[in-house]
Amino acid sequence: MRISVITPVYNRADCIVRCLESVAAENIDGARVEHVIADDGSTDESAALVESFAAGHPGVHLVRLPRNAGPNAARNAAIAAATGDFVLFIDSDDCLAPGAISIIERAISENPGYDQYLFSCSHNRECLGSYGRKHVFDYSDFLLGAVSLDFAHVINRATLLELPFDESLRIHEYLFHLRFYRKAGKILFIDELVSMVDTSRNDHVTRTTRKTNDRALAESLVYTKLFIEWFSGDLQGVPEGEKQLAALKGDYRKFQILSGNYRESRRAASAGYNVSMPYRILERTHTGKLSWQLIKLAMRLKWFIRDSFKPSSL
Repeated sequence: MRISVITPVYNRADCIVRCLESVAAENIDGARVEHVIADDGSTDESAALVESFAAGHPGVHLVRLPRNAGPNAARNAAIAAATGDFVLFIDSDDCLAPGAISIIERAISENPGYDQYLFSCSHNRECLGSYGRKHVFDYSDFLLGAVSLDFAHVINRATLLELPFDESLRIHEYLFHLRFYRKAGKILFIDELVSMVDTSRNDHVTRTTRKTNDRALAESLVYTKLFIEWFSGDLQGVPEGEKQLAALKGDYRKFQILSGNYRESRRAASAGYNVSMPYRILERTHTGKLSWQLIKLAMRLKWFIRDSFKPSSL
């Protein structure tokens, strides 16, 4: 068994070495784990720092993307270059907890047969602890929203090659993990700390999901479209699933209206994608794009106020 740690990096010269060192510290007995870093067209010293570090650490490998294409493209490139049986994802601003690889190896060895294993992260371990020392999740737990927390994911690399990340999206990892959960069927969670997560950065990926720019709206539109295409069959026939599917369809039409795609929003209406009266008025008056500008301003103010009173967390 071999573990490949996958890290996409883009302009993280200030923290990538910390990430590299945390993985290298697990190679006490030689290169028992490989670390594949995919540089997503960085314009700072990130790639140079990785190259310098790799020169003294044989388990470290750098993959360069010719241009900035987003973390999903970087993940796919790193997965293709990896050689491990299982893949652990860790972001460039985060680091492994001490002994993380030994924890993962022991968990897989003592609990063989799973396609995916989940472990605890530093920023939400108290919540994850409610599931006990060991817990087996079903795909439906995630699909129907019973579980929506962050985990440290260890996934069979063959699954990742079969179900690559969609590179048209830069966020919404949850959508792709749902496909991994569906293939796995049963997913084992072990309450052992594997990932130390830094949520204090202004460029942290979770902040890009905030509806404060046009990319956020475009990505939300693609997200709902793919979710409906990939999972509507699994949601149908289950009361909670039917309700979730109706909400997704409504969101898809809302995003079309806010994007100014009124023809597509009317097509969605004819297919049963329902929205509330205010959105129907925006559609009829062709004022969706104007409303989106107001939403962006309101969201920027909201997050500015919240961030002003939020302490750093690492």
